[in-house]
Amino acid sequence: MIPKIVQLEYPTLDDAGAVTTTTVQVPLITLVPVTASKIEKATVTAEFALEVINNELQISFPNNKSSENATVGKLEIVISPQELTDGLELIIEGYANALKRQIT
Repeated sequence: MIPKIVQLEYPTLDDAGAVTTTTVQVPLITLVPVTASKIEKATVTAEFALEVINNELQISFPNNKSSENATVGKLEIVISPQELTDGLELIIEGYANALKRQIT
């Protein structure tokens, strides 16, 4: 697999002390903090109406009950955080190290 890469101009100092730019290949995965991919907790609640019409289940999100035959249901989804796998951490560290070698 090959990472998605962008080219960035990185300023450096040459031996005379003048600022020059160097083009570096930056894997996009190194630009995003690893902690940004974690969700601590999110709760989504939705109330909906269920009806069977022509032998098919119909779901709607009305302001009030759509008909006398409709049943109101409630769905709650809780998204909890997940730890990064060791493999993903190693990949990100490897790309970050390769980026550092380009700059120094």
